[in-house]
Amino acid sequence: MIQKFTLFLFVFATLAGTSGVMAQKLVNPNQSTAVDKSAVKRQKPKNPSGQQKQVDVMGSVDNGYVPGETHNLYFVFEIANEDFEYVDSVSMTFPDGMTLNSVSNDEIFGPSFDDGGDAEAYNGIDGQEVSWGDNDNEYGGITSQGSFYFFSANVTNDPGLTGDQTIEVHASGDGFGDTPGNQDFTITVSQTDALPARVQVIHNSGDEAAAVVDIRVNGELPPFLDDVEYRTASPFLTVPSETPLTITVNPADSEDDTTPIHTLPLTEGLDADETYIIIAEGIVSDVGYDPDNLIAPFNLNVFAGARENATTDGNVDVLAAHGATDAPLVDINEISEVSTLLFESLAYGDIQGYEELPIGNYALQVADGTVGTEIAAYAMDPHLAFGRRCHTVDRFCSFPALPQPTSHAMHCLLTPLESL
Repeated sequence: MIQKFTLFLFVFATLAGTSGVMAQKLVNPNQSTAVDKSAVKRQKPKNPSGQQKQVDVMGSVDNGYVPGETHNLYFVFEIANEDFEYVDSVSMTFPDGMTLNSVSNDEIFGPSFDDGGDAEAYNGIDGQEVSWGDNDNEYGGITSQGSFYFFSANVTNDPGLTGDQTIEVHASGDGFGDTPGNQDFTITVSQTDALPARVQVIHNSGDEAAAVVDIRVNGELPPFLDDVEYRTASPFLTVPSETPLTITVNPADSEDDTTPIHTLPLTEGLDADETYIIIAEGIVSDVGYDPDNLIAPFNLNVFAGARENATTDGNVDVLAAHGATDAPLVDINEISEVSTLLFESLAYGDIQGYEELPIGNYALQVADGTVGTEIAAYAMDPHLAFGRRCHTVDRFCSFPALPQPTSHAMHCLLTPLESL
């Protein structure tokens, strides 16, 4: 059995007029496709119970704050509903002593997933409050079909700030029932001594013995790392820094980490305020693959210096990872006009980047790095697939496409040139 040639290109972009939030839409498990709320909205049925909580918003922060420091707080909002009501505005009020400098989603809160409503616009920062949306109770643009929204807020903390701090959140429903289903809740931010590390995990082992895995950190199963399928990736997650970590790859539905497929001991831990990509790659099985697990053993490939956003507005930052155990040394060229070498002599397991390119359409050629023979050529349009997590040369991506571009951890779609 040969493993299919897989080359990852990670593309991060910040565009004028786009949002700095990554969102994921989860399909209703009882339906073959996601609910088309726009069709339901036109009927506008009455809410027979008259309940006030049609939307169900759960928000959390992934890290604590450090007194006297300026840093990001990383938020996750999960938005669901009881009657297909959407959210048309969100506000967050930060505590005194925590100065709000900026947010990553400074154009829109996040994408709307259907034609029933436009995305809700960023209103700006007013003192301790930041808000999005118009609260017009008409076709809210923040989708609530089990949608996840990831964004960050940059804050400066007073040196004397101490103890748990509370962020007040207000989410307003769009009036799908008799009255808008508004919701108020709080998010607690705890004091900490060190900033965390940020980690994205990508499953790129084609061995059927590791087709679905649990990835545990110090025995615990973090969100989004349960039942990770081949060719999928997690969002960027926060993990403790400056402390020993043991990362294990375990069989799916594991109860603990006592029978791991692979163990990565990080005795020195991860650096504070550093961002990493960890790629699971290689072969587990003793037989059935060429090269086998002696030549290309299963491994967690750690890349430090990853980016969640482009360094320059209007650019895409491209990172290439060679993840095919049976592919030769390769070069990657941009060939839309004059052939330009982007990545040179990538061997299996190599990660190179970042190349910073202006937003535009590109043609990428994967060539044998020894003799220069073309292996394949692909079209790359950064506008086609913003918000997707991870794409390969055979047009794989792990997260659904989003209707609007976003600037948080964006990746571009690669399409074979002959299919255009």
